[in-house]
Amino acid sequence: MLKNLIKMFWFRNTVNEPEEPENNMAIKPAEAIKTRTDFTRNIAILLYEMLEAGEEPVIDFVLRSKYEQNRLFNEGKSKCDGFNKISRHQAAMAMDLYMADKLTGNIAFVWDKDRAEKWHHRWEQLGGKPMISWDTGHFE
Repeated sequence: MLKNLIKMFWFRNTVNEPEEPENNMAIKPAEAIKTRTDFTRNIAILLYEMLEAGEEPVIDFVLRSKYEQNRLFNEGKSKCDGFNKISRHQAAMAMDLYMADKLTGNIAFVWDKDRAEKWHHRWEQLGGKPMISWDTGHFE
């Protein structure tokens, strides 16, 4: 069902690109993600590919208020305080993704190295920024 929702999102947010999503997902030279629409489109592509590969991604923290960002900063979970140093989450230009274990349903907040490198490599091909070593589930 999530794959269908992602496809629906893709088609509603793709202008002048009538091809199927799979045809638009070919690896192309990366262009930096500049807008929230670009970010959302590319995260939808990444999620679709993860689901097609049998992964079970869990979306967390896309848009944060300055107060939520500050709480995470005070807990040592972010280097951005939300007021003086603004997080990309505050502009909906970053997303935290975790993985659910297919058997137990448990959420992996820290990805294993190979899985993290694989999906971050694909994210960079889509124009995203490189993986942050201490926050492997963060995509911006």
